Amino acid sequence: MKRPASTSTIIVLLLTHSLAWQVPGSKNPGSPGKDAMPLPVFPYAEGWLGADDAYSVPLAEGKSIWLFGDTFVGDPTTKLRSKSKTMVRNSVGISTCVPGKGRSMQYFWRNPRAAKPRSFFDTGTDDVWYWPLDGYRDGDVLYLPLMIVRNKPGASPNDVFGFEIAGTKWAKVSNVSAPPEQWRISLRDLTNADLWPVHRSLPMATTSCFTRR
Repeated sequence: MKRPASTSTIIVLLLTHSLAWQVPGSKNPGSPGKDAMPLPVFPYAEGWLGADDAYSVPLAEGKSIWLFGDTFVGDPTTKLRSKSKTMVRNSVGISTCVPGKGRSMQYFWRNPRAAKPRSFFDTGTDDVWYWPLDGYRDGDVLYLPLMIVRNKPGASPNDVFGFEIAGTKWAKVSNVSAPPEQWRISLRDLTNADLWPVHRSLPMATTSCFTRR
């Protein structure tokens, strides 16, 4: 769950039952108070039980992609993180925001109903995994770097930094407007372990759900 420190990394701890951000002056978290800015919520739903990192990419008016790092997952009805089945290394969310109808979030990872689900961006092995970084959209194509992480040789089970960065891949999703389970993803080498891509430090995507009175 630990990450190399980076001043440009947006770290969001999503480990509460229904996390919503609140700005000063708002009446209730996640509700459109007089001075509130409507922002996404991240409910425990569909077996998604919290993640440790998040980047967002706007898709359309009122719709955004969310790229999460290490994610606790369980069965679709699981509501407690203590009852999670496993931790996948990344997951994806699609948030929608319709004025007058509120907000929703749908989550995606591989084999969600299996005894051992897999990461959305999956390497096919537990020894090497991907952590998504900030991406951008060009038409119907999404581009994003995936940090390649692997288990550190000789690390003890109690070593919280028992991993090392092995480089980055450049991911291209050629049909990002399709549902994530239908995405066509291609990967190419981007950097080795000596160089990590620099990504923008920008506000996360938000959309207006409510009319301010």
